[in-house]
Parts: sequence; C-alpha cells; structure tokens
Amino acid sequence: MNIIIYNNQVYMDSRKVAPLIGLEHDALLTGINHMVDILRDNGQDTDNKFIPVKKKGDVLWYRLSRSGCDAVAVELTPDETTRLLFINEYTDRFRRGEKKLKQLLSEDWQRKRKMNISGQLSFHDAIKELVTYAEQNGSKNAKFYYTDYNRLLNRTVGLAEGERDEATSLQMDKLNQANMYAGEVIKQGIADGADYHNIYKAVKQKLAMLKEFWDLTMPRLPEEVER
Repeated sequence: MNIIIYNNQVYMDSRKVAPLIGLEHDALLTGINHMVDILRDNGQDTDNKFIPVKKKGDVLWYRLSRSGCDAVAVELTPDETTRLLFINEYTDRFRRGEKKLKQLLSEDWQRKRKMNISGQLSFHDAIKELVTYAEQNGSKNAKFYYTDYNRLLNRTVGLAEGERDEATSLQMDKLNQANMYAGEVIKQGIADGADYHNIYKAVKQKLAMLKEFWDLTMPRLPEEVER
C-alpha cells in the first residue's frame, strides 16, 4: 500500500512519492525544502504537511500528509497528466490507509493485539526452552532462533518484518493461532527428545498446514492481497 501510520496519522513516504511524479528523490527533497522555507517565512506551520526524518541534522526523507501531497501535486508535478494521475493515486492510498488506521484504533483490534502480545510471550518462552535444548545438543546458531521463528510466523500470516502493529484484524487472528500452534509443536518436540533441526521443520510444516486451512476457510482482505 506504501502508506505510513505514524502517531495515529496516515502519511506517504517521499521516497515512494518521487517516482509517482517522475522526479528523483533529491529533486523532490529540494522542492519540499523550498516550500517549507516559504511557509515558515510566512509564519505558517508545516508539521501538518511535511514531517522530516533526519540523521545528524540532515533531512533524509519526509512523511507527507494528505495536505502535503496536495501541495506537491500543485507545486512540483511537471505536467497536468502527471498531476492528475498522482492525485488519483494518493487519494486512493490515503483512503485505504485511513480505513486501516480506523481498524487499528478499534476496540476489537486492540483486544486482539493484547491477545497477540500474550501469545508472543508464551511463544517466546517456548523459544527460550528450545534455545537451551538446542545448545545442549550441540547447536552453534541457537541464538538466532528468536529471529528465525518470528520471521517464519510473519511470512505465514503475510507480514513483513516490523509490520505487526499494522496487521489487519484478520492477520492478528491468524498470528494468535500461529503463535499457539508453533509453541505447542516446539514444546512437544523438546518433550519427545526430537532433533532440534526437525523441530523447526515440524513447526514450518504445521504452519504451512495452518495457512492452507486459512486459505480455504477465511476471506482475504484487499490489504492482504496487496501485500
């Protein structure tokens, strides 16, 4: 979707905006910086349009609000066709982003997120046991299990790394189930004295079966298709 949810607001990344209007990102930054200077010189606030992301004082990119995209469309698009196409594109993206934000702020989503955090703690307890078990059985890479298993869970439900707070309600349901089943498989594998390599394979197989079940029984939301 190429939108950012930050402080309960929806934004676009200037690095994603640049190709939509046919500019190099450096050229877009220059144009935005110029607009920011003009607005500030005239006593106007720019935080409702452009939020800079900086490193050592230098602006690397901007978060653009809907009104920021409006300003870019008016001032920085090179021609009428590009302007119309850009307006159509960001209007659609903000519409979908605002729909997702509304979902994230809903009581149902918050409840499911709390359930997920609880499930993650239980799952991480299982991973902790597995790390100890694997190291006792000669593993040199057990310290990477937290990352490896969480990536597997994310892939299963269609999330990229760092996207759990932006998961849809349906993805949160799936993640809760995946946490539970993966933790159970890990603990059972340890109890059975299974090879730690085979425990990972068993978890991967279980999650693949779970995903097949979801595909047959659960609807896919537009946001999930686009990911």
